[in-house]
Amino acid sequence: MPRTILTREITLTHPKRGSRSKRRIFIATEGFHSERKYLKALADIIKTNIELIIIARQSPDSGLSAPQYVLQTILDKKSTIDYRTGDDFWIIIDKDYWNIEPIISLCNDNDISLIVSNPCFEIWVLFHYLRRSQINTIKAFPNCESVEIAIKEFDDHFSKTRPVTKRTFNGLQKAVWFAKELDIDINSVIPENPCSRMYKLIEELQSDS
Repeated sequence: MPRTILTREITLTHPKRGSRSKRRIFIATEGFHSERKYLKALADIIKTNIELIIIARQSPDSGLSAPQYVLQTILDKKSTIDYRTGDDFWIIIDKDYWNIEPIISLCNDNDISLIVSNPCFEIWVLFHYLRRSQINTIKAFPNCESVEIAIKEFDDHFSKTRPVTKRTFNGLQKAVWFAKELDIDINSVIPENPCSRMYKLIEELQSDS
């Protein structure tokens, strides 16, 4: 039985006045803190005419972070909004220890864009800090714990509940470069290397600026 998931909309970006763009991207995320805080900070620095809206669950209940509930969150919203041409629906989840295979076909059937990070979202944050010459060390980050330790070498105040700083985004395009270089099989839903498909969202937002 589907669980009741209480959510609220958080609109992060607003098209410039007079913009012809009417596009909206609705996003549901696995993490209660990291992804939401990252996207809020991103919205302050990125130039886009796309309206970016987080469908944020109101409870930090870890059981609701399972991929099937993240998908349920976005499907519930998709079934209730006044749909506009050009609206897109995305979910952001981690490979981590989840079995995400069962939701892949559901995403395809319901036209939901799926962003997977391997092993976790924080690998994307780490890409902002690493030097390009460190790309061959990426296998050293096989799990979330190793990723978080590495981030703290660059930002000793880092935590999942703390917003990323604007300084982090100095490495945004470098993070895109890292992710695309490491995403060696774009036809696979789950990145093979420690990697994140977050670059797809960044490029989508920048494509309409």
